[in-house]
Amino acid sequence: MNMESRTVKIALAVALMLIIALPATAAADGPPTLPHGFWGTVQIYNLEDKSDIRDAPVGTVITAEVGGVEGGSFTVGQPPGYGGPGIYGGPTGPEGKLLVLCTAECGEIAFFVDGHEADQTWEYHSGDVTPLNLTAYAPLPTPTPTPTPTPTPTPTPTPSPTPGVTPVIVVPGGPAATVVTPTPPVTPTPTPTPTPTPTVLCIVDLSGVIDEEGVVHGDVVRICCEGRVTITIGDGTTALTAEGEPLQQITVEEVCLGYPPPPPGAYVIGCAFNFEPDGATFVPPLIMTIVYNEDDIPDGVDEEDLVIAWYNSVTEKWEFSSPLDVDTDDNTITAEIHGFTLFAVYSPAPAVTPTPTPTPTPTPTPTPAEEVGVNIGVIIGPIIAVVLLALLAWLWLRRRRGEAEE
Repeated sequence: MNMESRTVKIALAVALMLIIALPATAAADGPPTLPHGFWGTVQIYNLEDKSDIRDAPVGTVITAEVGGVEGGSFTVGQPPGYGGPGIYGGPTGPEGKLLVLCTAECGEIAFFVDGHEADQTWEYHSGDVTPLNLTAYAPLPTPTPTPTPTPTPTPTPTPSPTPGVTPVIVVPGGPAATVVTPTPPVTPTPTPTPTPTPTVLCIVDLSGVIDEEGVVHGDVVRICCEGRVTITIGDGTTALTAEGEPLQQITVEEVCLGYPPPPPGAYVIGCAFNFEPDGATFVPPLIMTIVYNEDDIPDGVDEEDLVIAWYNSVTEKWEFSSPLDVDTDDNTITAEIHGFTLFAVYSPAPAVTPTPTPTPTPTPTPTPAEEVGVNIGVIIGPIIAVVLLALLAWLWLRRRRGEAEE
């Protein structure tokens, strides 16, 4: 009986110890750590020319380290069908994200692009999702030159003689007439002149940084057309197509021939740049910078008067506004752009100074002569005098006549 009592007491003691230990173990483990997700754009600067920046190609690997320990990685262009050059992850589920997991002391996250440290870092927060655009200095891939195909020579067809007609040429001195069939000359087919077409030089993919409302998350800076054009879309910009849908992609074409001519006295400096899709809008406006060549500026044009002009397809005229900056040292012009069309560096026609119309000299109005009042005395006076003289003469004659009669 005493043995059984001791066994029961020991079992109770062990159970009590287990009950006390379980909460302590649970408290030590704590809640599970969730990864920190990232998505955005990734670009590579050329080590030899840091002004040359390009989208990271498909297959570029982005890794994240926390405290020197790798916490996650992402391959540009994955999963298939989503993203593309310069894009990693996206704001929605299917695009995926760079998931960074930290199980020890968590602090600042360092990012690496194909093993080259990125300019950006971020503080680790369990369960957060952060849009982050990455840039890193790394050797740019050398493009494989496209071999020029060797043209296949076109065989010259041998003309067939006209049936039933065989020209005969008699060679004198021969034993007999020799029949010679001359070969008619072959008229060469003229080679058509190919029509120059614009070449797509730049495609900007916004699908990884724009949400369903068309709001861009993070600053987007793209250098296109071998450094001649730079566009900057600020964080929070609403970018929509002409139909009001989120803008997913921007295409830039360099047009050096066939663009609409400017009016007399105005000049398009160098080539134009066609931005598509037509009708895309940006609120607030994006910032566009175009590099120009001083050699393309005509004589008599002041470099500081250059602007960025756009072609209005409705009015069929080039229009422009004052640029934000004209840098005559770096040969760049910067302006705000609200929508897409054809753009170019432009020299406006000088303002025509109107010829002043001569003001006619007014003809002086003659001052009317002052009216002189009629003096009655001047008129009546002589009459009275004549009458008096006549009366005096009559009286004198009468008196003489009277004396003569006496």
